[in-house]
Amino acid sequence: MSDHDDASVIVSALQEGPDYQKMGASMISLMLLSEEFRRADKWTQARVCCDQLEKLAQDPDILNIPDIDSTYVSGIAKITKGVIDLSRNQLADAEANFSKSQVLFHDASAEYSEAVALVALGIVHQTSNF
Repeated sequence: MSDHDDASVIVSALQEGPDYQKMGASMISLMLLSEEFRRADKWTQARVCCDQLEKLAQDPDILNIPDIDSTYVSGIAKITKGVIDLSRNQLADAEANFSKSQVLFHDASAEYSEAVALVALGIVHQTSNF
C-alpha cells in the first residue's frame, strides 16, 4: 500500500462515519493499553493471550459462526501485538504487526480499525526517525 493509499484510508474512515470520536477513542485506548503493558511488565502473558486469540480466530467451529468475523479478530490480535512491541521499543516487530493488522482490517472492511492501525504504523515510523 502506498502512502497515498494509507492517507486515503484514514480520510475515508473519518469522512464516512458520523464522528471523529470513534477513531480518537480507539487511539486513546491503544495508547492506554500500551501504557498498561509497559507498567505491568507482563509481556509474555500478554503475547500468549494474543497468540491464543489468533488461534481461536482460525478454529473451524469459530469460522462457522456467521456473526464472528475471524479476519477482524485476527486483526485485533495483531494490533495488540504491535502495541506490545511498541511498548517494548521493538519497532521492527511493531511495524510488522501494525502492517498485518491494517491488511486484516482492510480485508474485513473495518475502516476505523484500519485507520487506527495506519496511524499506529505512523507512530512507529515517527519514533524510528528520532
